[in-house]
Amino acid sequence: MKTSGYYLENLNNGQKIEQIKVQGVFLHDFDMRDFPFDKQYLKFSFEDSTNDSTKVKYIADLSSGFDKSISIDGWLINKLIIKEVDKIYDTNFGIYTKPSTVQYGRVEVTTELVRDSAAIFFKLTIGLLIAVLVALTSCLMPTHSGDIFSGRMG
Repeated sequence: MKTSGYYLENLNNGQKIEQIKVQGVFLHDFDMRDFPFDKQYLKFSFEDSTNDSTKVKYIADLSSGFDKSISIDGWLINKLIIKEVDKIYDTNFGIYTKPSTVQYGRVEVTTELVRDSAAIFFKLTIGLLIAVLVALTSCLMPTHSGDIFSGRMG
């Protein structure tokens, strides 16, 4: 994962706005039970690795969106769901002066992907359709000469 484009702004009320561009390759296990008419939900979580929720509070920008020029072959980005949550870890990560559980602020972004067309269904089933049609045409073959077709019909 690569970060770049760091931006920091101090507001008048003592708060800070921090912006970091994150770029990377991510792994996701797709649920293929409804293939080829499936929807996939990709979940990304962002949290500070050094400051707990007493020091950093994430506030989700609900007006955020995504760059419409982003394309994923075979998929359409349907919507983004952004929410802020608190993640509780049942460890103090070896710092014995801290309590046994630590809470970190987090922003979760869930991206809904849908297949871009039903054409993939026809691409997958056209071979099956041709095989069925060939099998059905064998029923129309003349059977008066059983020696020729007996082995093939079996």
